[in-house]
This record gives sequence, structure tokens and C-alpha cells, in this order.
Amino acid sequence: MDSPLSLPTPMAAPMSQVKPPQLQRGTASLRQPPVDPRNASNLLRKVFKKGWDPLPTAQKLHTEHAELLLDTPIGRDFTLITVAGVEFQVHSIMLIGGLKALQEGLFPGGAMSPNRPGCVNLPAHFHPILVDRIVNFIYTSDYRFLPGSEGGQLKQTTFKFYHATLIPNEIPPSPATVALVGIAEYAYHLHIYALAEELDYNTLRSAAHAKLVELLVFRSSNPEVLKEAIKTILAPTGTAERICKDEDGALQQLVVAAVLAQEAKHWTEVQLTGFLDSIQDPAYGDFRKIYTTVKEDTEDLIKQAAIAKHLAAERKKDRERRKAANSKRGNDGKNRIFGSDGSPMGALGARPIPSKDKFKQRYEAKRGVARSAKADKDGDMDMEVD
Repeated sequence: MDSPLSLPTPMAAPMSQVKPPQLQRGTASLRQPPVDPRNASNLLRKVFKKGWDPLPTAQKLHTEHAELLLDTPIGRDFTLITVAGVEFQVHSIMLIGGLKALQEGLFPGGAMSPNRPGCVNLPAHFHPILVDRIVNFIYTSDYRFLPGSEGGQLKQTTFKFYHATLIPNEIPPSPATVALVGIAEYAYHLHIYALAEELDYNTLRSAAHAKLVELLVFRSSNPEVLKEAIKTILAPTGTAERICKDEDGALQQLVVAAVLAQEAKHWTEVQLTGFLDSIQDPAYGDFRKIYTTVKEDTEDLIKQAAIAKHLAAERKKDRERRKAANSKRGNDGKNRIFGSDGSPMGALGARPIPSKDKFKQRYEAKRGVARSAKADKDGDMDMEVD
């Protein structure tokens, strides 16, 4: 396969641009050194279920090795050069079996060449902020839109290269360097997907697809975001709006699934009506055809989702009614305790008297009447004696 990238004449990789690792002073610490998880005491804690430190797995050690390769300048023999002048030095061996387009340029026909090139000049649409994340993926099998944060937009404050080995000292940075500032997350993943298509890098394309599914299908998405995604994915081939080739139609299926998922689980009737009205333009004709076909094929599934959504809404209403009733009972109880004037003493007179206390009151009243009558009789007798 002919490579879409231009490989220059053989040259040595500019290793002088890489800064040598610096020794750093470690701070003194009174903490005990970590205990080897392979010792008998730790293994017995696992046996007796007392909490233990898991043993290092081969996968973990492999990941640590990949991260070491990503961080070390040792052995980097190939440079990815962007139009903006930002460069990324990598280990050429890491390109084998992944980036097939670059692999073919470096090792034509799978053969080792003593005069293979030491760098490649990437086309203009290989923006350095994209190449930075691709380099991360080459070593770790993952990439992040904004490392250390979630979602949002690629802003000037979060626009950072993590793996560049040469960044031009330009103040302000050139437009080519910061070309994607302000891009939305879904569009960023589409750009990664497009470069994976061009590089014939199937694992990267699968990773970008999975991130788009998580973002647009599984999470709640605004109708405007999906409308823009539809326009980008189904724009006519060769136009400026179209980012990916999507020759197998996977992205078209993705965005249709996203709309149907949002309809069933998140959007209100007002949002859905507004969205459907907004895609009546002929430019959305292809989307509407796919949308109708998929909706008919998944009719039973969608009906079940609609029933579940209705039941969830009813349960929510019941919870709100119970909450309101409990709140009212709580206020009534408060009034019984504190009285209408807000004081605890004011409620004493209104408090109901138990039957036992009522009997006691009647009994005490009768005793009082009897004592009074006896006293009157004794008084009369005293008068007679006198």
C-alpha cells in the first residue's frame, strides 16, 4: 500500500534536540520503605482475608515498561515533524504492527534497510495536539482528550503537549500550533479517527470509536451537539465539513444510535420536536433515511425503552408525592410539639389526655368532694358539742 505520508531522504534522527535526563535530589523521608508483596506475611494475609497487597501482574509490569519507554530519550531513532515545527521523537520499533502506513515507509516490504529515513514530514492536518495524543497511544494503547480533566473544550489554558521533544520558541505560538484551540471533544475524537484511517492504524481507530460511543451514545448529549456531529459525519465526501472517510459507515450508525438513545432516555418532548424540526433541511436527507431504517429495525427495543421511561417518571412522581406528604406530617408534628404560637408551653393545653390520666382526674375529683363533705360534717359536730 502506498503511504499517504511523505518520507524524506534518509537522514539521522536529530537526537541533539532531546534534553538529557537530569538527576534530581530526593527529599528526606521518615516513611518506611514499601514491603515486598511477595513475602510470606503478605501472602498469608490473603489466605486469612486480612487485607493484602496484590502481587505485580505481567500486565502491570508491561504497562510500566511502556510508560518508561514513553518517558525516556534513550533509543529514540525516528522523528515525527509537524508543519507547525513541533517534533516528536519515538522508537521506530513501536511503529511496527500498528501504524501500517509509517511502517511501510520505514521498512518497505517488511525488510530492514541500512539507509532508512530518520524522520517523516507530516501533512498540515496532522495537528501537533493530535500527534501528541497519538504518540501516547502508540506506547500505552490509550489517549485522553484533556489529561487530568474530563470533557469540555480544548482551551488555551488546557492546550498542552505532553510528549513533544521540540517546540518552537514562538511568542505567541503560530496559528498552526494552536489550530484546534476551542474544538469540542467529539470533534477532537473525529480528528483522531480520521488520522487513524489515514495511517491505517486500526487499534487507534477502534479506540477513537469507543470514546465517541461513550460520549454521544451512553452519556446525555445536547441536541445541538448531535446536530453538529451529524453534519460533520454525513457531510459530502471531499467537503471541508467532512472529517472522516467512514468508508464502512460505522460513524453513521453511531450517530443514529446516539439520537435514538437520547430520544428514549434523556430528551424531553420539546427537545425532540425541536431537533426533528431542525434536521428537515435537504443536507440531512441521508441521516433521515438511516434514522428511519434503524428505528424500524429496533421498534420493539424502543417501545420497551419508552415503557421503562414512563414507569420511571411515574416512580419519580410517587417519590415526590411521598416526600411532600412526609414534609406535611413533619410540620403537623412540629405544631403539636410547639403549639400554634411556636412555644412548647402553648402546646401543653392542646395535647390529648390519656384515658389513664382521665380516670385519675375523676378519682381525685371525687376524693376532693368526699373530703370537703367530711370536713363540713365534722364542723357541724363541733358546733353541737359547744
